[in-house]
Amino acid sequence: RVILDGVWNHAGTAHPAFQDAIERGRASPYFDWFDLQTDADGRVHAWRAWDRRNGNLPAFKQIDGDLVLGPKQYAFDVTSRWMDPNHDGNPGDGIDGWRLDVANEMGLPFWRDWRRHVRSLNPEAVLFGELWFDGRDYFGGNAFDGQMNYPLAFVLVPWLAGEPNPSIVDDLKAVYTHHPATELAQMNLLGSHDTARLVSMLANPGQGYDQGAGMGAEGYDRSRPSEEIYERLELACAVLTALPGSPMVFGGDELGVWGADDPENRKPLPWPDLTGNEALQKLAHRTTSRVGSWLRLREDERVGEVLRLGAWDAISESGILIIERNLHNQVVRLYANANDQPIQSSIGEIPARSAKLVKRGSQGEWVTVHRSSD
Repeated sequence: RVILDGVWNHAGTAHPAFQDAIERGRASPYFDWFDLQTDADGRVHAWRAWDRRNGNLPAFKQIDGDLVLGPKQYAFDVTSRWMDPNHDGNPGDGIDGWRLDVANEMGLPFWRDWRRHVRSLNPEAVLFGELWFDGRDYFGGNAFDGQMNYPLAFVLVPWLAGEPNPSIVDDLKAVYTHHPATELAQMNLLGSHDTARLVSMLANPGQGYDQGAGMGAEGYDRSRPSEEIYERLELACAVLTALPGSPMVFGGDELGVWGADDPENRKPLPWPDLTGNEALQKLAHRTTSRVGSWLRLREDERVGEVLRLGAWDAISESGILIIERNLHNQVVRLYANANDQPIQSSIGEIPARSAKLVKRGSQGEWVTVHRSSD
């Protein structure tokens, strides 16, 4: 499946419509697409932009939460072009959905209309909003099927980094308060192109999520993390595998890439078959194997359907987080230990910074399906 990143809030200064508006002023058919100010001679000297006044990302004009007619029709036309390229009414040759940039900076009147347009092209297309807060106002047919689930990341990343959280279960349940169909559709991410690399966040506990993580930030460790931190990365993927929603991996995290916030988080990836650095090749192969061994469980014939579609619950036992999924009386549990020491649980010892996935057998016993670093 292919999902594109849709940006209907703003363009770039090189966009032909903006260039025409700058060059021709009020004579341009695109002048009213943007919030522009002219001087006494009619020349454009200022504009509203997403990033700042006169910035590099000029914003399209909105009235009462809706794009004005020109850019709105433009957004709809671009949507149609990618979802049904040959305009034959068959979406089979088009993309399968959208991730919507800075979604909260567009009003619900626009999103409602745009969602209807998308659904008219492909009723099965999936829609995700970039929202850094609880997106419930956008769900239930208003705009999106799910969101980039930053509220989940706010809870999980500090705990995965080893920060004690006696209320981890309550905090998780506070994130999962939507319709079950929405919870199953959430984009569960921990790091992204707007944060430091996940292993670096795990190596810098106590900083707060996405805080003080810039390249020049004093006291932020940007160096290659230790093996213990890569164990925490594997634990993170184990937890995402077990929770409702779609586990998301920011490209490069599976290769073990480390680094601070933008722009270092977007540095070139050390592809194992291209880099001449043997240490990086070894790290990429090992990390990819560990991450993949967990994420592939979503398709495992023994537990995959339960992990994708099952109801969920969470409890804490002696400092271990237990995530349970249940579907058609099939029960799967993940025992996750984010501590730096092993902990004894009801199914045996859980090593430090590791997880164990078990399934209840026909006789009621718990059978190991997978564990960290198998």
